[in-house]
Amino acid sequence: MLFVYNAVRFFLYPFLFIAAIFKKKIRIFLHNRFRVEKINRDKYYWIHLSSVGEMNLSEKLIENILDNNKKIYLTVMTDTGMELFRKRYSGNPNIKGAYFPLDDYFLIKKTVNMLDIEKLIIIETEIWPNLYGIVSEKSDVIVVNGRISDRTFDKYKKLRGIISGTLNKCTRILVQSDLDFQRYKELGVKEDILKVYPNLKYSIDYPVLDEKQKKELEERVRLNGRKLITAGSTRDGEEKILIDIFRRINKNNEYQMILVPRHIQRTEEAAELCGGLDFSLYSENKKTEIIIVDKMGILRELYQISDLVFVGGTFTNIGGHSILEPLYYGKVPIIGKYYSNIKDVVDSAKPLNLVNIAETEEELENFFLDSDTGKNRETSEFFKKYNKIDEISNEILS
Repeated sequence: MLFVYNAVRFFLYPFLFIAAIFKKKIRIFLHNRFRVEKINRDKYYWIHLSSVGEMNLSEKLIENILDNNKKIYLTVMTDTGMELFRKRYSGNPNIKGAYFPLDDYFLIKKTVNMLDIEKLIIIETEIWPNLYGIVSEKSDVIVVNGRISDRTFDKYKKLRGIISGTLNKCTRILVQSDLDFQRYKELGVKEDILKVYPNLKYSIDYPVLDEKQKKELEERVRLNGRKLITAGSTRDGEEKILIDIFRRINKNNEYQMILVPRHIQRTEEAAELCGGLDFSLYSENKKTEIIIVDKMGILRELYQISDLVFVGGTFTNIGGHSILEPLYYGKVPIIGKYYSNIKDVVDSAKPLNLVNIAETEEELENFFLDSDTGKNRETSEFFKKYNKIDEISNEILS
């Protein structure tokens, strides 16, 4: 299987390099990833992750490994991931960063020969046959926060041979839920290397605004006396639903809504839906009944001053985005019925009445109208119960 995998890769390389001749973006992409920058040989924990999200949820894990006098070689897939690495760790001599060399057999070999790898730590679902196969010959391979979504599971079943052959190179696979445990098993992964731990996201220390900062933000966006709804990480189709509901419930000017599209380039699309309403973009610094956020990185701040929170990707069949941020700030999130990507967190929150699930648009509207929906809740015990970062760190360091 590995031979076929590499044969296909080598067959495709010429086409990729030809494309790079004509497209600067591809040329830069390949330049960053088809090379290995030399570093001094030493013992390293190699941590591989995809991008910003995985780096954020791994922050405590990385901190614990460094606190145990270990050195880290961290590889990322994306430019945004590399930017965050440089911002967060560039001053720390015990952690080196690099772009992942796209599972090229020879570059993985070169990296392994350059480092003295103590362990390879894979964050979430990064399945690379050459990486797993070559590193497993010299050290342990551990997957942390492993998960398999509904859509990915169907694809993986068609590639069961190479998937199971790759994952069975692992010493341990720490998965997020019982459902993930079963899915790994169905793909042919050995049960004795699987173990369930709660999502690493429970260990994140989200930034908290002080009272002065909250007041300043409220003065910037809030219309006095109105109930503020923040709809975070909304996807195509959801803005229309939310704006239509807003038109119905705001007849007496009781509500204000902030829309935060998941992808910033969709702000114009959302704005087109607001015809006849008093709306503005966040960058315009106006107080209007609907504000569409066209700036990155402020959703968590907005959650903290909101009365009601809707989390997107749940009213269209995307699978849902994280509800832990609003929960961290004591807000009980409202979501739709499509939450397969966050099922483990939702299933933990439901028995404690820490999530509101709207099956229909009518139910979503009723949650916005219900005076009990927006009441703040004490959620510190919830996070304490499911934060297993010390146990996960011990699994890795032992």
